[in-house]
Amino acid sequence: MTGLVLTVVLCFSLASLADQQKPIDPSRELQNLVYYPHANEVSFTSSYQSSLNEVGPTINAAGNESRATSTLYNEIPVTLTYGVVDRIRLSISQTYLLQQSLTDTSTASGNVTVLNASGPSSPTYSVIWRAMQDQQYFLDLNFSTTPQNGTRLAETADQSGNNLVAMSTSSLTAIFYFYFGDEEVEIEPAAQYHSTGMTQGSVSTSNTIYPTQFVSGSLTLAERSHVGKKFYVEPILLVTLPYDYTYVTQSTGALATVSLNMTLNPELQIGYLPTRWCLLTFGVAFTSTNYNTNQAPSTASLTIDYDSSTSFGARFIF
Repeated sequence: MTGLVLTVVLCFSLASLADQQKPIDPSRELQNLVYYPHANEVSFTSSYQSSLNEVGPTINAAGNESRATSTLYNEIPVTLTYGVVDRIRLSISQTYLLQQSLTDTSTASGNVTVLNASGPSSPTYSVIWRAMQDQQYFLDLNFSTTPQNGTRLAETADQSGNNLVAMSTSSLTAIFYFYFGDEEVEIEPAAQYHSTGMTQGSVSTSNTIYPTQFVSGSLTLAERSHVGKKFYVEPILLVTLPYDYTYVTQSTGALATVSLNMTLNPELQIGYLPTRWCLLTFGVAFTSTNYNTNQAPSTASLTIDYDSSTSFGARFIF
C-alpha cells in the first residue's frame, strides 16, 4: 500500500515538474507585442485620442504666405478581433470623430471661421495570419480593406463634414516580431493601394475629385521594453515613403498634383497590465508632413502639416 502511495505521489510530482518546465507561449500574454487572440478568443481595443493639427502657412512659388489652419479634434477608435482558428483571426475597426476646425487666414482680411465634422469612419476589415511562430521569431501577414461606403463630405461654412473615406483603400502588411523576453522588436513594412474617389463640397462645383489610382508605402519600427510583468515602454517610429496623387477641383477643372515627401513620425507608448485580461495604454505622437502642390509652375506651393496627439486606451480579451 505504501509503495502505491509513493508511486502516485511521484507521478503527480513528475507531472507538475513537466508543467513548470513547459515553455510559456508569449503569444497568449496580452502585454506582449506578439500577442494575438487564439481560436474562439475575442479581443476588444478602444482609446480616446485628442489631437492638434497645424497646417501651413502655405508658401507659393513667389514666396508669399497664404493661410494657416489649426484643427483640434477628438477621436474614439475601436477594434474588435476574433480568433477563427489558431493563427487566423478577423478584425473590424472603426473610429468615431468629434472635430472642430479653426481656420485663420493670415493674409487679406484675416477672417476666422469655425468648421465642424463628426461621425463614424468607414470600417476597415482585416484578415491576419500568423504565418510563423516559435519562441523567438514571429511573422504576421495582414490584408486589410477600407471600402468607400458613402459620400465623403467636406466641412465648410455651409455644411458639417463627416469621417468617411474619399476613396477605397486596401493594404498588405508583413509584421516581423523578434521576442527576447523582456525586449521585443517589431518591423512592419506595408503597401497601400488607393482607388479613385471624391469629396463632396456644399455645392457641386466645390467637389474635389481624385481621378487616378495610386500606391503608397510605409515602414513601422517599434521596440517594447518590459519593466517587470506589469509595465512596458515602447518607442515607435513610422516612416512614410514619398508618393504622389492628383485631384481636380470641380469649380476650376484644373488638375493638381500633390507630392508628399518622406516623413519620420515618432510615438511613445506606455502600457500597464492590471489583470491578465486587461491592458491600459497611454501614448503621445507627433507627425510632420511636407507636400508640394503643383497645378502649373505659377501656382506651385509648399505646405507643412504638423500633427501632435495624446491617447488613453484599453484592450480586453474574452
